[in-house]
Amino acid sequence: MHNARVQPPLRLLLGLLLPLSAATLACNEAPLVAAPDAGNPCLAPVLEYACHPQAATLPGCGPDLDSGVALNREVMLDGGSYPSGCTVIVYSPVPDLDDQCSQLGTCNCTETGDGGPYNWVCVQ
Repeated sequence: MHNARVQPPLRLLLGLLLPLSAATLACNEAPLVAAPDAGNPCLAPVLEYACHPQAATLPGCGPDLDSGVALNREVMLDGGSYPSGCTVIVYSPVPDLDDQCSQLGTCNCTETGDGGPYNWVCVQ
């Protein structure tokens, strides 16, 4: 007799939880649609902290990463000059299936001699 009193509340609880769990799964299947004006975040390179553009008259690397040979993608930065030691992350211009950016590689501003010249060295 004791089991007869426990089963109806359990059935009621299951009756409420099953439709909720099905609704939750249905929501997870909806595709992510970006806003029309969102743009492609993978096109822009990312400067690692504390790298920042400086005046074009200061010694450093120019805005052209010259990344085509190493990363199969030419990338230009905004600004005039970037200091030695600056690191830039370069992404594939095509987002993956989860709409995430995949990293192609990095470019580092290096000084090739005493007092210059400065060049970007890009690696996968």
